[in-house]
Amino acid sequence: MSEYQNWHRLVARKAAVLPSENIMMGYLHASFKNLLDVDCEFSGFNYINYGAYVRKQDFFAFVSKVQEKVKKDPKFIRWVIKRNYEQCEKLLKAAKINTSELKKKRDKELEVLLQKYIDEFHNMGPFWAVPFAVEKIGTNVISEELKKKIGEENKDKFRDHFLILTSPSKEGYVGREQREFLQLIVEIKKLGYSLDDPKLKMVLKKNEGLWEKINAHVSNYAWLNVQYMIGDPWTVDDFFLRLGHTPNPEEKLKEQEESRANTERDVQEVIKKLNLSKETVEVVDAIREYVFLRTHRKDITTLGDYKIRPLLVEIGRRFGFSFEEITYHLVEEIYDLLLGGKKLKKATIKGRMDDFAILANKKSVKVITKKALEDYKKVWGEDIIREEIKEFQGEVASKGYGKGKVRLLVDRKLIPSFKQGEILVTTMTTPDFVPAMRKAAAIVTDEGGILCHAAIISRELNKPCVIGTEIATKVLKTGDLVEVDAEQGIVRKL
Repeated sequence: MSEYQNWHRLVARKAAVLPSENIMMGYLHASFKNLLDVDCEFSGFNYINYGAYVRKQDFFAFVSKVQEKVKKDPKFIRWVIKRNYEQCEKLLKAAKINTSELKKKRDKELEVLLQKYIDEFHNMGPFWAVPFAVEKIGTNVISEELKKKIGEENKDKFRDHFLILTSPSKEGYVGREQREFLQLIVEIKKLGYSLDDPKLKMVLKKNEGLWEKINAHVSNYAWLNVQYMIGDPWTVDDFFLRLGHTPNPEEKLKEQEESRANTERDVQEVIKKLNLSKETVEVVDAIREYVFLRTHRKDITTLGDYKIRPLLVEIGRRFGFSFEEITYHLVEEIYDLLLGGKKLKKATIKGRMDDFAILANKKSVKVITKKALEDYKKVWGEDIIREEIKEFQGEVASKGYGKGKVRLLVDRKLIPSFKQGEILVTTMTTPDFVPAMRKAAAIVTDEGGILCHAAIISRELNKPCVIGTEIATKVLKTGDLVEVDAEQGIVRKL
């Protein structure tokens, strides 16, 4: 048995060393008892091959304890939601730094600022873990109620009602940014400017009011393009590049606004039509809030990381490191820098940038690279390569139909290569995938449940999406022609 079979993969994502370690420490060091009122501990956490893994026995023990907690007190879910919002606010408060004063501060003062943020980041750990249990509980309640009301034989009706009752309760950052972006384009057109004008940027600079709105939009949402401290913040140039790829903004804006309104209407109609019990409606409301919160809490951690970026830039400047080089330090190594400890060699950092794994437990954190990493991968094992399959199935996350050529994205560095109308295939999406998701004819993932990022964002963007196929990235390769039937949850190679 390979070592990796003892571990459960939580997510797959490309991240720098610092955010990877921060997430690990949230699982390993945060007090689940104090923050979540669940007596649970995680003994180990690994990051390897872009995957974040916890020990299976720890994970399933945690899920079982949370589920038992909900059975005893159904209001526990609402309580956790409230606590999660409070922790999000604490994280953003810790990330609020007076950047104009950073150069004047002593090294020790910078260490205190960073420590304050890292502590609150770690305290997010229990709230990253709990959706894995809550999703199963809530969706099971809704599924069982739908079976009683409409039966299992009417699969299409069951799926439609399930998707409606598990839709997000609020508009997320991605949907909000998309709506405000479209509103700006519509305003530009109404003022008589041509979107095809090659000098449009220079022309709009002369309209102070409009130019101020464009810059404010970019400033408000620049962080959406930076995930796990990888990537560059959006700029005004990115705004105009995207503007050139947005035909029919009026139509797209109308669709988005109508979709949001229709969702709320449909939820109430299904509740009324099926005469759902008060208890079931409370579960539906809680799950819809959690669907929103699942993505919201990720956005908040991303925004927090973005807000402390100037702090990390200043630390790097003092010790001759770029921002990117600093993000490939462990936090303890950054503390060492600030408190007079040893300085990492540039060659060590370069090795981590090429590829790395982190092995962590409650007592130690170890980064491995190069030859040691290759040796460890042999012990860890590899996923089984599937035989040739022409058709496979997953769970419908957002209904529709898409046909096109596959673009396999297993590394965020490949996202800029994604072309309009392609089929996005990946292990699971994270916020940095949104630019590709906007262009996609359909989205297919290996992993995920109804609360996953791909499910939530595909609905906000009205994109056909099939999740939880388990084998999509093994079966499909870039260039394959496929059709995605997101009415039935079937993906076919053509």
